Amino acid sequence: MTPPHLTAFFSFILISCLLFTACGDSNALSHRRSQFLMGTLVEVSVIVKDEELAKTAMQKAFREIRRLEKMMSIHIPDSEVSILNQSAGKDSISVSKEFMSVIQRSFL
Repeated sequence: MTPPHLTAFFSFILISCLLFTACGDSNALSHRRSQFLMGTLVEVSVIVKDEELAKTAMQKAFREIRRLEKMMSIHIPDSEVSILNQSAGKDSISVSKEFMSVIQRSFL
């Protein structure tokens, strides 16, 4: 299984490649999808000729957003944030390295 930070990195690279290969290509089309995630409407837009490639990139982007939402949402009872909040002042808990990294960055 690929570590989460590498999955996010590879998703970013894939989407960037799709966007840069479409630059200057007059045949490239804009493909858009929206989903309600993280308490808001999230829209992903990809500009590329190949509709299947656009569909795959958008699916990966939404999958990554859902993964982050599952980790960080206060509205999902089994998210790391919710578990941390529920145990505050009571128990110590283990959190993922990625979660700890986000928390540490928030103090900067």
